[in-house]
Amino acid sequence: NGYINKKAELTHYMQRMYSDSHINFKTISRDEANTSEGSWLTVITGKRPMGQFSVDSLYSPVLHSLLELPNIGCKIFPKEDNSFLYIIVVYRKDCAQGEQYADRFIELYNKKRELMCDMSNESNELKTIKSELVVAREMGTILSYLPEEIDNYISKMNLLFLKKTN
Repeated sequence: NGYINKKAELTHYMQRMYSDSHINFKTISRDEANTSEGSWLTVITGKRPMGQFSVDSLYSPVLHSLLELPNIGCKIFPKEDNSFLYIIVVYRKDCAQGEQYADRFIELYNKKRELMCDMSNESNELKTIKSELVVAREMGTILSYLPEEIDNYISKMNLLFLKKTN
């Protein structure tokens, strides 16, 4: 069975990579976490307290393997306007920031969705830009991204906003 083999392989890999220690939390480059694997791997290895990624099924072997690790938790919610994608917020249960950041991530994500709904007269692109500008700094901070990368992203969003509104 494909699921069973994939899950066994992932569980073995995750158990090898898992760190009981999280004393080395640090800011990371977005590039280190810009894939699903990079996102959960930086959490289970103890580099950051929380990350997020998407799966297309609640039967994902990645999700089930993560849930078997000690001190790792996941919060799951459906991606808006898509009945086939779920956002997984993976976090360390052995530190205060883990679940705190996971809960705040979900609050910010919902705030962004509400903002986009409130801008019904705007284009989708402008809705995205405006809502990103509201949540980007805090979202980047709780995802443990490097401050200079957060600043660069916000500058890019501001330039896009100016370009779209002029």
